Amino acid sequence: MGGSYVASGVLGLAVAGLAWIEARTFPVQGLQEGLGAAFFPWLVLGLIAALSLISLGYGVARGVRFALPFQRSPELLAAAGLFVALIVFAQAFVLFGLFLPVVAFLIIGMRILGAPWVRAGGIGLAAGIALYGLFVVGFGIPMP
Repeated sequence: MGGSYVASGVLGLAVAGLAWIEARTFPVQGLQEGLGAAFFPWLVLGLIAALSLISLGYGVARGVRFALPFQRSPELLAAAGLFVALIVFAQAFVLFGLFLPVVAFLIIGMRILGAPWVRAGGIGLAAGIALYGLFVVGFGIPMP
């Protein structure tokens, strides 16, 4: 039934809401001056909120029925591991900026999902370089 979609939607909206509280302090500048560092977080927050609302609506349309307690499964452990990695990523972002936490988060996340070390490391490093190239070189937005 739709219980897991509803739970995902509510959790996503909670994450977006809490992040919005912090993002209100980000300096937003007009398009005439360039996008600025606050553009990407606001874009991500909007996407998280929109996808969460879609998940919530789909879950309600399917019918809400929760199966508690959750049974311990590899999927549940992977989801918990990714959630912990996301929390660590958020804290590392404050301390180290964007590049290193993104690379580390992608490597750890891919390993949690079962990717081999070589593939996870290669994709994590390539994504970090791509982010740097896109925002710093392409858009001219300094990365924190």
